Amino acid sequence: MRRADAGEHFHRSPASKSVVLRDIWTNFERWNLKAVRNPFTLTVSVVMPIIWLVGYTQVFKSLTLLPGFPADSYLAFFSPAVIIVMAMFAAATSGMGLVDDMDMGIFNKQLVSPMNRSAMFVGKICSEALRLAVEVLLLLALALALGAHVVTGLGGIVAIVLIAELFSFVFVAFSNIVGLVTRRSDATALISNFITLPLVFLSSSFVPRSLLPAWIQTISAFNPVTYGVNAIRALMLDGWVWTTIGPAIGVLVVFDLVLGGFAVVLLRRATDSGTTPSVRGHR
Repeated sequence: MRRADAGEHFHRSPASKSVVLRDIWTNFERWNLKAVRNPFTLTVSVVMPIIWLVGYTQVFKSLTLLPGFPADSYLAFFSPAVIIVMAMFAAATSGMGLVDDMDMGIFNKQLVSPMNRSAMFVGKICSEALRLAVEVLLLLALALALGAHVVTGLGGIVAIVLIAELFSFVFVAFSNIVGLVTRRSDATALISNFITLPLVFLSSSFVPRSLLPAWIQTISAFNPVTYGVNAIRALMLDGWVWTTIGPAIGVLVVFDLVLGGFAVVLLRRATDSGTTPSVRGHR
């Protein structure tokens, strides 16, 4: 039996829950170890949001003097945006990790192994979710130390982390889609940054949506960044305002399902092929 056939045989044979959970844990550990062994990426992912939080709140703090500004402190107003930006940029690196696995042949080795294919990606996503949760809590702790408040208390902090995770899945899916289409880590990084940065500025991250120009208001209505920021901002400033939080969660779920579904289709094509073009080129 050829190796690819053997991998397909293992993939199709029934797997117990314990085996699937073991495979998920194996991939979860692998991706966490890979992140720890790349301290530069971890450092930048934590330091950059801190620079945004401290720098931008100083530059734009006078905006609170504008009529109709919804907060007395720009730190409190902008902190939710920094959390969302951090979630977005952390998620944008997901596709680059997948492409690196393809280039090094790890992706192919996993396909012909008895490892459950779904567990390969569930473990990866769980690893990214854990790192993001830690980063969000660290950034939130800094914002609170600088004077921001979460009016919804501990429950609101948990909800903020969950919304940040829900938002990040949008760009985890997008980044993996770009990685699977381009098969190049540099192209994945460039395209992800090209898309994500404009989305930040075409949203309610820096000023309330009502103070934006009309054409940006129109774009922001279809921008997932706006909904992520508004939901966390409500939890920090206004309380459990479900007329804001509920629709935001609904929109993010739709984005997750659409982009996630597309990513799954591309992943299935890649796994069903038994190899990737980038790897075949090295044979």
